[in-house]
Amino acid sequence: GLIFRPDQENLSLSKEKTSGTLTLQAEKSGRTITKKFTFDNQKYGINLELSMTGGKTADNISLVGFSQPPPSATRSRTQAMEQILVYSGDKPTHFKPGSIKNEERKISDAAYLARNDGQYILTLLKPDKSLPALLSGDGAGSITAAYTLTPEMAKNQHFYFYSGPTDNATVAKEGVGVAQILPSGPMVLVGRFILKILTFFHRIIPNWGVAIILLTILLKIIFFPLTRLSLRTMKTMQKLQPYLKDLSKKYKDNPKAMQQEMFGIYRQYRINPMAGCLPMLVQIPIFISIFIMLKTAIMLRGAPFCLWISDLSLPDALFTINFSGREIAINVLPFLMGVTTFFQQKLSSAGSSGMAAQQQKMMTFMMPVMLTVFLYNLPSGLMLYWTITNLFSILEQKISTHNLKTI
Repeated sequence: GLIFRPDQENLSLSKEKTSGTLTLQAEKSGRTITKKFTFDNQKYGINLELSMTGGKTADNISLVGFSQPPPSATRSRTQAMEQILVYSGDKPTHFKPGSIKNEERKISDAAYLARNDGQYILTLLKPDKSLPALLSGDGAGSITAAYTLTPEMAKNQHFYFYSGPTDNATVAKEGVGVAQILPSGPMVLVGRFILKILTFFHRIIPNWGVAIILLTILLKIIFFPLTRLSLRTMKTMQKLQPYLKDLSKKYKDNPKAMQQEMFGIYRQYRINPMAGCLPMLVQIPIFISIFIMLKTAIMLRGAPFCLWISDLSLPDALFTINFSGREIAINVLPFLMGVTTFFQQKLSSAGSSGMAAQQQKMMTFMMPVMLTVFLYNLPSGLMLYWTITNLFSILEQKISTHNLKTI
């Protein structure tokens, strides 16, 4: 391999000196290969100028962008989401671990090579203009992505190397035109706005766990009128079930008359059956946006909350137990989330009767168990939000149920 020698032992940047260059040189077969790196302390990215002089050879130069480890049964869910992306022909192509084995794939015009860790970090290497690239997969499924440059191409090339947060706004500030890599759309925009609110709370109280709790409280206050409307409609409909059941029996042969009678009851008690669902439907996009935001917010990486929660980007393992030679983490927040979901479901089903009561009873026990199992390994920051949301939902139900007028 080539041994590159730097032109200086160290490079320090400061407020006064915001940029600087580091030059590396290597020689092989009469050729001098130079890599000139330009750093800017206001950006994550590094400018790379590659040049080659002297010598006569037909050998190509390989500029390795990234290597991706092979798939493994012991890898976490986040690690399993890692992928290499090659942008060519106006669209990105995704390569997951193990997708290429014992083969090579040539790309004639790669606009950039990138690697996404599936959660927080995006790394990319982008030339000024598209270049040929080669993806190589070994027998284990490890993938290496590299640009392949002919001697003529290698005489002078410019690249931009970025390694930083998987965040649209941050990447946009770098000005390298790679927005196609990252998720976009209304949910992402809403999540970005909510992240600004979360950051505001963090400036007031510098603890990301507390900021998540404050964000949860704010959202609950904003949506309380809708939640109360939904709860009022649901409780009223539960109380009206015997009357509606009698109507269905009385007018079973006259659907039109039954419908008119039902609408009359709805008008009398000033309810809209759809009002029980619509407020929840409005909140679903917000919840999804928060889910995406908390799952990918890099500031939560390594951020402690309190007690046993030392990293909000990881599950909140209190301790581990050995089961059949395998270490199993005991995460507390998923169980707390499951318990609060149980009580929330129990309050929601109170007042139901007949078949609906049986179904509600089944869901009261099934839903918490299913959520605990499916969400067990989610980051503790997200589980904290979910648990606090459940607690305030229980409080909302208690307050709303107490204040609702008796029918």
